[in-house]
Amino acid sequence: MSDTAKMVCVPSQAAQPRGRCHRPDQAPLRAPAQHGTADVDMNLISKERETLAQKRDSGAPSVNLEGVSVAFDVPGKGSMLAVDNIDLEVPAGQFVALVGPSGCGKTTALNMLAGLMTPSAGTVSRYGKPVTGPSRDIGYMLARSALTPWRTVRKNVELGLEIRGIPAKERKERSMNLLEILKIDHFADAFPSQMSHGMQQRVAIARTLAIDPDLWLMDEPFGALDAQTRVRVQTDFMRIWEGSGKTVLFVTHDLSEAVMMADRVIVMTQRPAKIKLDMMVDVERPRNPQEQLFDPRLEEIERTLWEELRHEFN
Repeated sequence: MSDTAKMVCVPSQAAQPRGRCHRPDQAPLRAPAQHGTADVDMNLISKERETLAQKRDSGAPSVNLEGVSVAFDVPGKGSMLAVDNIDLEVPAGQFVALVGPSGCGKTTALNMLAGLMTPSAGTVSRYGKPVTGPSRDIGYMLARSALTPWRTVRKNVELGLEIRGIPAKERKERSMNLLEILKIDHFADAFPSQMSHGMQQRVAIARTLAIDPDLWLMDEPFGALDAQTRVRVQTDFMRIWEGSGKTVLFVTHDLSEAVMMADRVIVMTQRPAKIKLDMMVDVERPRNPQEQLFDPRLEEIERTLWEELRHEFN
């Protein structure tokens, strides 16, 4: 089996003072079982979970980019430097938002962490081990839900579990639990075409999280939603994440969203991307986007970030 098949890639803290910032100068998958049965090695699953727990207990950062640069070959123009000597360390359980101009390398950073591409220079590691390819403990959600139209909502959520060979009973329990948390369990037997775009994004969230990934990579997952729906989906997502202890890297063009959701916001420059600002969001949790939309503390941090970011559009 190819390395690419190893990851279920669903299309889909130390406290610091508020506003404090600095300027930087595995085993193969099994095929889905037939007729509702599953040939799955539960000892293997248990061992994977134990290994992951040991990694988290080691004290090594969940994510580490060290001296990372990325260059692309552009036909007729030679080599183009997209990312320039980035250093980024993320402890386990932290929510980090990446913001910056379009095309500055935010998605490139996620793709390197997902093992979908390699840097031209520098190292990308997780828990002290180099990332050499896709991993089973990563969930990747994109801006579009990309649900499978011929599968019901529940069957879409179960897709990654089915690929892993998880027994049907456990698949159903996990999927229904997530659908209930996201308030769409009554649509379990519906098809994506029968749902609004906001509901489809909730299904995509459930599908991404059903495999219980340790690292959540989110590439503008709420960018296509209208303002009211976005706030509702943000609220549901935050409720799930705040009880999970998982690490999140979240790409967004919405500064308000970044400040509301993240523990820390990274501002990237225009291409070639560098880290311009690294800022902690020292506002207590839990947070509720529906109730804190105009929180003055968050607005103050957003203004500081905007003063840095706006110069990148000149």
